[in-house]
Amino acid sequence: MMIRTRTELITSATHTRITLSHALNRGELTRISKGHLLPTQTWNNLHPNDQHYVCILAHLNEYPANILAAQSAAIAWGISSLSPPRHVQVRGTGGGRRENIQRIQDTLTADSPIVYTPEGIPTVTPLTAIITCVKTLPFRAGLVLAESALQRFAQEPEMLTYEKLKKELSSASGRGCRTARLVGHELSPHSESVAETCMRLLLDDQGIRYKQQETIICEGHAYRVDFLLHTTSLHGRPVILEVDGNVKYIAKEDLVREKTRQDRLLHAGYAVIRVSAKDAIYRPRRALQVLRTAGGPQT
Repeated sequence: MMIRTRTELITSATHTRITLSHALNRGELTRISKGHLLPTQTWNNLHPNDQHYVCILAHLNEYPANILAAQSAAIAWGISSLSPPRHVQVRGTGGGRRENIQRIQDTLTADSPIVYTPEGIPTVTPLTAIITCVKTLPFRAGLVLAESALQRFAQEPEMLTYEKLKKELSSASGRGCRTARLVGHELSPHSESVAETCMRLLLDDQGIRYKQQETIICEGHAYRVDFLLHTTSLHGRPVILEVDGNVKYIAKEDLVREKTRQDRLLHAGYAVIRVSAKDAIYRPRRALQVLRTAGGPQT
């Protein structure tokens, strides 16, 4: 994927000014920012977080001295967000929103050291970005972002740890501190995806007790399940709840492996209920209905 400027497209003889204008009018090209273009089909196929990342690249091409902050910094580090910001967020004062820029002016952001992503993008520290986000986002969105960050840096403890993030959130002060402290209280290092965080919140809201990422031994094999529901049975069997991601079990060998896994869990006396990631994230009522239809807990 390559973002091209208007000048690059014209000087490379890919387009003339007239054909470029026609391509924009026909919707074949999408204007990412002033002077930056991308094929519309490519743009439409991107996840919203990836679309925002493209906007970040276009922005830094125009303003290379800017330092990313808040959600933009988080997304640049590969941290998932339920809903990316409308504007590229950068550190700085004055001007507020200008074109596609939102300046983040809080003290935490202003005092943060500058760090660089593996791609060389300058940002505030991931910890600073997360705290800023959690203090300004709704609780659910903030928790999703915080737990996504834990997974992103699970193998990089020098960047972020569960203990450090929980401590900083739990001791947050100033505007948004109540939400930050609540996120700190609910923070879990076990959620391996946005969908698992959302499903956990849904189970909590319904008062359904569970163990997350529980290891079950079946026929000499250890299987880690997303949720083992407590005090809940289906035809006398303890219930395992699995949240299926969009890209899980695509390859044939993965399908066979998952079928073997589920057969062993069933043979060991467990019932398995599956909820799609999209239902867990975007259609919670449907996710609950899947549980009820399968004979799971009634709430």
